[in-house]
Amino acid sequence: MKTVCLLIFNVFLLDSCNTNPTATKNNNQNTKVLNENILIVNSSGKFLKGKFVEIKGCKFAISYNHGRIEEISTSDTNFRTKEGIAVGMSFENFKSILNHKIHKIELYNGVDSFYKLESGWVINMNNKLKENNRIAYIFTRDTSLFFSML
Repeated sequence: MKTVCLLIFNVFLLDSCNTNPTATKNNNQNTKVLNENILIVNSSGKFLKGKFVEIKGCKFAISYNHGRIEEISTSDTNFRTKEGIAVGMSFENFKSILNHKIHKIELYNGVDSFYKLESGWVINMNNKLKENNRIAYIFTRDTSLFFSML
């Protein structure tokens, strides 16, 4: 329940970026900083300082710990991993894209299901695996994946 509430809080903050009139462009034309110096709940349930950015039309939350990027996450349905996985995708679609080779599933507190993709991104089903579940968000702690998008 705690994880679900934290995820809802994170998604609410990410969606609220659409209404930020003070969004500023970064020096990269494909990148906009939407909100800075905010608290973000990461996949471990920790509140960390961070910012929301938009890269090539997709919104991401970037959380920092001691000045270093700890995690990059998105609940933007426009983002696709190299495998073609997206937020909102059903468990059935997820399985069919990966040719039903589902393994490396980890349960967090018995509530969330995580799957690390070959690309390095991690999906969260936000519940134990069930046929009607959908991907809640996608994240990584591998900053090279993020910077390769810039």
